[in-house]
Amino acid sequence: MFQARHSSQDYKNLDSANCKDAWRRWSQKEEIIRLVAALHIHDAEIASILHHEPILRHAAVDLAKPAPDRIFNARNSQEWYAHINCCILASPDRRARLTDEGAPEAMRCAFTQATSFSAYADLERLLAAISEERHSDKLDQAVQSRLTGELVEFHQRNLVTLSADVDAFGLHILWHLCFMSLITDFDLFERAIGRDGKQMDAADRKSISSWAASRSARRAKVHMQQIQKRLEALPIGLEPTIHVPRAAFLVAISWYCAFCYMPSNQDRQPTSVEYPELRLLGLDSDVWSHGTGGFLLEINDVLCRLADLLQRLGHWEIARKFAAIIGELVIK
Repeated sequence: MFQARHSSQDYKNLDSANCKDAWRRWSQKEEIIRLVAALHIHDAEIASILHHEPILRHAAVDLAKPAPDRIFNARNSQEWYAHINCCILASPDRRARLTDEGAPEAMRCAFTQATSFSAYADLERLLAAISEERHSDKLDQAVQSRLTGELVEFHQRNLVTLSADVDAFGLHILWHLCFMSLITDFDLFERAIGRDGKQMDAADRKSISSWAASRSARRAKVHMQQIQKRLEALPIGLEPTIHVPRAAFLVAISWYCAFCYMPSNQDRQPTSVEYPELRLLGLDSDVWSHGTGGFLLEINDVLCRLADLLQRLGHWEIARKFAAIIGELVIK
């Protein structure tokens, strides 16, 4: 199943008269390709939720790319053939390369426009890579820089022209969440809010206080704001993808930890450090100062809004559980 690929046999001697059987064979293979991608997506999400290493080897496996959505969503064989002809068969050069050896390259050239689902799978694979590196205790500065570069490249390739009204998979939210996963330890945050009991380990308290006073926290706050902005702009009635409730929950506990553990005497001078993804978006890492009474009102407002959003977010039961946890964090 994991080796499913479209081959040259799918396109040889193809014309409008004999395309019905070819469409059926192609559709069956494409369903397998997309099922494998979905398994990788779920594996990455489960690894992130449970804070363990992914089961599947995301980086080591060269998965087939799902075909463009317009081909997969074709309503009949004639419509499918028209899209295939446009993508692959129209070019004489591509026709000439449809041999057993050249077919993969020809199809990669034809499918240059990534599908939303393909982009979703690619981004989840980056999230899985972050989980794997963190679990292996290899998430050092060099690895962070490499993964940052890959995420920036992903944005330039897939998200620059993707507007919010057509972002059905919530890729912008997931992209910001990947950066948060890269520079924050959500397992630590969950322990801080009492997942393993009310008593917090002294080493954990020191680690989270160190994070709250760091430049990484400032950087994370920008991503937290962007995720919250995207969440609040989701259309009513949208069925969110699996990572969306988790993103809302993680943003909430991140704001909570940033408030509760940030030292009151933190230096609020602007930092001269520029981060690639913030430079790409034209954003500033100096947001939300600390130490005023107004901040307490704002953090409670954020927690309540995110809890309310989770209550209304699709049919996921986990969203309601996340909302209940956030409700307990509101500072009295």
